[in-house]
Amino acid sequence: MRAFHYLSGRKTRDQANLRNVKGTKRFKQSQLLAVGNPTDLAIEAIRSLRTSLHFAMMQASNNVLMLTGVSPSIGKTFVCANLAAVISQTNKRVLLMDCDMRKGYTHELLGTTNVNGLSDVLSGQGDITRCAQKTSVPNFDLIPRGQVPANPSELLMNERFSQLVKWASEKL
Repeated sequence: MRAFHYLSGRKTRDQANLRNVKGTKRFKQSQLLAVGNPTDLAIEAIRSLRTSLHFAMMQASNNVLMLTGVSPSIGKTFVCANLAAVISQTNKRVLLMDCDMRKGYTHELLGTTNVNGLSDVLSGQGDITRCAQKTSVPNFDLIPRGQVPANPSELLMNERFSQLVKWASEKL
C-alpha cells in the first residue's frame, strides 16, 4: 500500500511537470527569444527571413505583412513576435496585430494588457487610436487580441478591419 501511494504521488508530480514542459502559454517578456537569447539559431533564421522580406517588399505598395498557418501550435506566434522584434532592432517601427481572437496570447508573451484589443476595436467597443500598446522592445507595438468574441471570423471580414490596417500602415 505504501509503495502504491509513493508511485501514485510520483505520477501526479510527473504529470504536473510534463504539463509545465509542454507549456501552458504563460510567458514573461524575457522569454521572447530575440531579446533573451539573440544568438539562438532560430533567431538567426528569423533574421534571414527579415532580410529576404526586406528585399522582397522594396517594391511593395504598402508596408503590411501577414503571416498565417494552417493548424494550431505550429509556431505562428513565436515567428510573428520574434520577427517583429528583429525588425524593430533595425530602427523600424513595427505594429503586430494578434488576430488569433480565440486563443491569442501575444499580450502575455510581450507583457502587455489585453484591454482595448483587436476584437474590441472591430466590434466598435474600443478606440482605434488607443489600441496599439508599447512593449518593452523599442519600436515594437502590439494590438492584442482583445476579449474573445462569439464571431471572430466575421469581425476580421468587417470593413473596420480594413480601416484598422490602413490606419496602422499610415501610422508607421
